[in-house]
Amino acid sequence: MARRRKNRLNVKPILSSFVWGVLTGLGIDPGQMLFETTVERLGPYIQIAAVLLLFLVLYFAYDWIVEGLSRSKKAFRTAGLVGIAAIILAFLAGFFVLSWDKAAIMLLVAALAWLWAIWR
Repeated sequence: MARRRKNRLNVKPILSSFVWGVLTGLGIDPGQMLFETTVERLGPYIQIAAVLLLFLVLYFAYDWIVEGLSRSKKAFRTAGLVGIAAIILAFLAGFFVLSWDKAAIMLLVAALAWLWAIWR
């Protein structure tokens, strides 16, 4: 025969709902208070995790950074400052690709500037 659980008088849910309602009625967001308290207590750990994440990203992106710098140096030797500006403009065209008319114009100007920088 299964035992029946005793129903204890538990008023915690009612009281916590009441306090939540009072705080909300006063214009205080209890969720924000909980979030701020958590961030305040875990702040140093979050900062340490962010620094470790930065080091991991730099470690895995090192080759891309070195390769990008060597390509930039080669582009500067080949086309000068106008060539670097053309490369930056081409990057921005790719960044704004969702606005296709601006992206197309920027890419066209970048290509023309690159060609002018190489042929001069």
